[in-house]
This record gives sequence, structure tokens and C-alpha cells, in this order.
Amino acid sequence: MELPSFIRSDTLKDNKSREFFLDGKPDLVVKFDDGTYGILDFKTTSEDDKTQAYKHQLEAYAQIFEKPGATGVAKTPRLFPISYMGLMQFTPKEIFEHNDMNYKQNFNINHYKLKRNTEEFYVHVTSLIDIILEEKMPTFNNRCSICVDTQKNLKVMELDFI
Repeated sequence: MELPSFIRSDTLKDNKSREFFLDGKPDLVVKFDDGTYGILDFKTTSEDDKTQAYKHQLEAYAQIFEKPGATGVAKTPRLFPISYMGLMQFTPKEIFEHNDMNYKQNFNINHYKLKRNTEEFYVHVTSLIDIILEEKMPTFNNRCSICVDTQKNLKVMELDFI
């Protein structure tokens, strides 16, 4: 199945009934023999389990595929149900060959399964929209998970902003 590289949800509603949509670029989507789907995301990082940092990103992809919309280029296909989410973490090790154009490097690869938690995801999105709608944006704090998620993982926009 050929998937668009950029996907978008239909109009969704947060826990306060405010409309928003999600969009993103998933790394890998697989179809299982039982007809369900899985989403895998690739990260080049340490070997420490990073699932807590990326759980909302993967749940956002699941929401997009289960409630698809369209970009100006392509309609996102409906893939239902999403039965699996996982993180593939590549940890760089030694470079064993290189020249001016290429290098070859070994990686340690770790796989971590993520548990879906739609309720927690919508609580998170509602908090993000609360922040967006404040008259004055709070100062960015790199110890704030919402700040970091907003900056790195989610593009949450209220439809009125478009």
C-alpha cells in the first residue's frame, strides 16, 4: 500500500469541544496478517527507553489514520484499527569505514513497544490548546513536557488560526 508522506487528520475535538487537526510524517506503517496496522517511529538516540518522550507523537499518528483527513495534495487513508505502536532506537557505535562521500557505521538497535492511551493523549492535547489560547504565551521551559512536546512532536493548531 502506498501512503502519502505527509498525513493529516479530519477535524477532531479536544476535551473542551474545541476543534483541531493533527498532521505529521510517520516513518513506517505496517499491515499485519490479521488486518490491523502498526506504526513504528525511528530515532537516532541513546539506548535508554525514550517511549515516554514520543508516546504522544505515535498516538497522534494513530489518531490521524483512524480519523483521516486530507492535505492539499492527498487524502490520508483510513487504517483501522491501529493495534501496535513501537519505537526503533538506533544508537551510533563505531565508524568502520569512510571517505569524503560516505561512511559506514555500526549501530545498536533497540525496539520498545508503546501502549496506546487515547484518553491521556486528549488530556495532553487539551492542555496544549489551553496554552495556545492564552493571551500571553508562557516562557519556554525545557523541563516542561508540554513545552518540549509542543516544540518537537506535535503540531496542534486550532482551525480558527488557519
